[in-house]
Amino acid sequence: MRKVYPRIFDSMDKEKIKKWSGFRPMTPDGVGVMGATNIKGLYINTGHGHLGWTMAPGAGKLVADIITDEDPEINIEDYSLERF
Repeated sequence: MRKVYPRIFDSMDKEKIKKWSGFRPMTPDGVGVMGATNIKGLYINTGHGHLGWTMAPGAGKLVADIITDEDPEINIEDYSLERF
């Protein structure tokens, strides 16, 4: 990019550039971890990697069902932390 757009890079105030990187936690098997933990009142919904935004609606619904003692529409054992 520096070769193609030299004027852009040369005009940048390098002192004001901020670097940032977000983490995308992912499980070894690529399947997120959702559900209750052994700590009362603590629930988890993590490990979705690059699919976090894609999985958010369904994962949120699953965790909400678990918290409110509703029957989830899918088998929650597939997403349990206990599988590790």
